[in-house]
Amino acid sequence: EWAGDGDTVYAITRNPDRFADFESDGLVPVLGDITDPDSLKSMKEICRRNPPDTVLFAVGFDRSRYESIRDVYVTGLSNLLGQLPASIGQLIYISSTGVYGQSNGDSVDEQSETQPNRPGGIACLEAEELLRSSAVADRVTILRFAGIYGPGRVPGQRFIQQGEWSRLSNLGSLNLIHVSDGVRVIRSASDPQRHCAALDQTFVVCDGSPVSRRAYYDFVAQTMMAGPIPWDSIDGSASQTRSTGLGKQLSNNKLLANLSVVFQFPDYLAGIPQALSRE
Repeated sequence: EWAGDGDTVYAITRNPDRFADFESDGLVPVLGDITDPDSLKSMKEICRRNPPDTVLFAVGFDRSRYESIRDVYVTGLSNLLGQLPASIGQLIYISSTGVYGQSNGDSVDEQSETQPNRPGGIACLEAEELLRSSAVADRVTILRFAGIYGPGRVPGQRFIQQGEWSRLSNLGSLNLIHVSDGVRVIRSASDPQRHCAALDQTFVVCDGSPVSRRAYYDFVAQTMMAGPIPWDSIDGSASQTRSTGLGKQLSNNKLLANLSVVFQFPDYLAGIPQALSRE
């Protein structure tokens, strides 16, 4: 979408095969691996010639290539910071609500205690702390994303299709954000007319409509016309999922108040049919 606005957008990839994909999307591909500082020299040269206004760090963890999530999320971020010029206008870091470990049904917002209990959340929190102590700390925007869903990415869909009921749990709740609305948040946070409200700030990114896992999976199954889920035959406490306790209830009040985002999909009832219909 930035490229569609007429911006020059560089995209780092460690996979040469992705060059054509990026170019067809109107991006300028740059070969590099954030875990290998030497591979980022071409990016450093680009930044020297044309310092970027905005840097978006949205990096996933490839378990097939890397053993440690910290190597990617923390060391990789540190490597990137070492190549960036001090003159960048804004660095947007895509973090995770996994930094919150609450599981008693508590209401959670940006002021809540961060007590991650899984490696991904622990690494994200360490990366956030690294940014807050960096030379660009006053220009950092941290976006803690809830569970992202959308076309090709519907939690529980495959398990329902294949009848893998032991992979579903009726325990706890889900906090979600449709990928299209996640893009809206990023665009709003980087908008020159309002990005000052996002600098040196942290936001919880969710649709503000937490849902029980059981209600969510039932709706996905209904939308897929897959028939009812046999909950009576599922032992939720023995489920092969990561859910425990009552979960947490995420609030997006700060996001709405400061970034003026209007969601296209304000809850899963609106977003799931669109996500499934696009497949």
